[in-house]
Amino acid sequence: MTTLKRPPVVVVLGHVDHGKTTLLDYIRKVAARAAPEGGEPRSVAERESGGITQHIGAYVVEVPAEPKSAEASREGGRTITFLDTPGHEAFSAMRSRGAQVADIGILVVASDEGVKPQTKEAIVQAQAAGIPLIVSISKTDKPGTDLAKVKNELAKEGVIVESMGGQVPCVETSAFAKKGIRELLEMIILVSELQDLSLHEDHGTRGHVIEVSQDAKQGIRVTLLLKEGTLRLGNVVGTPSGVGKLKMLEDFAGNRIEEAGPSFPALAIGFESSPFIGEEFRVFPSVEEAREHMKESSFVPPRVPVAESGQAPEESTMHLVLKADVAGSLEAISQIVDSVNNEGKFKIVKADVGDVTEGDVKFARDTKARILAFRVKIPSGIARVAEREKISLERFEIIYDIAERLHKIIEEGKEPVVQELGLLRVLATFSTERDRQVIGGRVITGMAKKGAAFEVMREEQLMGKGKVMNLQRSKKDMPSVSKGEEAGLMVQTDIGIQEGDYLKFFAS
Repeated sequence: MTTLKRPPVVVVLGHVDHGKTTLLDYIRKVAARAAPEGGEPRSVAERESGGITQHIGAYVVEVPAEPKSAEASREGGRTITFLDTPGHEAFSAMRSRGAQVADIGILVVASDEGVKPQTKEAIVQAQAAGIPLIVSISKTDKPGTDLAKVKNELAKEGVIVESMGGQVPCVETSAFAKKGIRELLEMIILVSELQDLSLHEDHGTRGHVIEVSQDAKQGIRVTLLLKEGTLRLGNVVGTPSGVGKLKMLEDFAGNRIEEAGPSFPALAIGFESSPFIGEEFRVFPSVEEAREHMKESSFVPPRVPVAESGQAPEESTMHLVLKADVAGSLEAISQIVDSVNNEGKFKIVKADVGDVTEGDVKFARDTKARILAFRVKIPSGIARVAEREKISLERFEIIYDIAERLHKIIEEGKEPVVQELGLLRVLATFSTERDRQVIGGRVITGMAKKGAAFEVMREEQLMGKGKVMNLQRSKKDMPSVSKGEEAGLMVQTDIGIQEGDYLKFFAS
């Protein structure tokens, strides 16, 4: 039997806004393989709406050799795979899966806040997964931080750092001040050398599904994390619920690759049906053998609880259709619905990944449901169908906003009635100041009205929303402007409106 060593997989855990993603950003800049050829990587935090992580992100970095690691010095460096997990409470299952597939956990605790609810949860998840922890006390550049207090709070949760007589390594870090990052990388390498990270060539190619999404052009997109073996284009891959022959592979930076090795994440395209996140995958000699494996498996996949949709909702109940970018987000939204659903106000009647389709709108019409879409596209044609069918269709970029919206619906006690007023084509833009903009346009249908809410449509895509603060025609303030008329508008919006955009006006 041939035994080799594989790179460690490190999951980054901690409370929301404690600096996990910012820390990972700086680690990627320090590491030799952090930037794709041609320049620095765009920061992970910049790519996430609202600056918070809302998916599991997998990133590969190569740490240059350091004298403290004899093995690294011999090999010229060490590769590490990092899994960045969301800190928001709704993503509990996602964090747990990250811990289950990792070899080492980095517990990030902000020096100015200390141990918080998701910090405690992360500790429990790491302990349940049986992985060693390294504590990273972040934001140590901030004045007035009490490191001793943070360490005492950790000790109360059973995490006793080395400086207090325990066995858990602790590194004080600050991505802003560029402090402690290399020391943290060295500690990861040292801890990994004490781990049994052996892989066995005769065990075949296998690993775990860490995310699933749907693309209109590419179909089912599955992020795989390899545990053993080498994954290659053309391989037949099977899980207890999904089978496919791989047509395309991409690495973490979006580059096309021919193969991926142990501990490396890869985006795979070619699955005939969607596997479930958390499932183990294996490579099979043929599609037939992979399908036979599906029949024999006793795996019970995690599912978003969906109520029966054959009947109209009771007067006190609201049906929901959920659409999300990836399966992990869908799971988190379901958890949010469950957390605010003390009085049984909401019932999920459909939950799926991918852009909103006409089929979703018709299903919502038939079940008298409203659609909540998270980080997916709503083509203008589909939006028009929803308007025609009088279906409430809302899109969100940040997970917090969904919870706030559901709470607001409960407080209101009834759905708001939305009336479409008209459509205006933007002919010119004049000035922008903070969240306000002055534009000129012509009313195409209906009317534009002072105080009306509006949606910004660009190339058949919903870009954002706003409110009309003032209307002028021939330099005179007007309460409204009708079809065929041109007007100047002062609007409040976070979206940079452009010439050629359309504003769709509504009255509640």
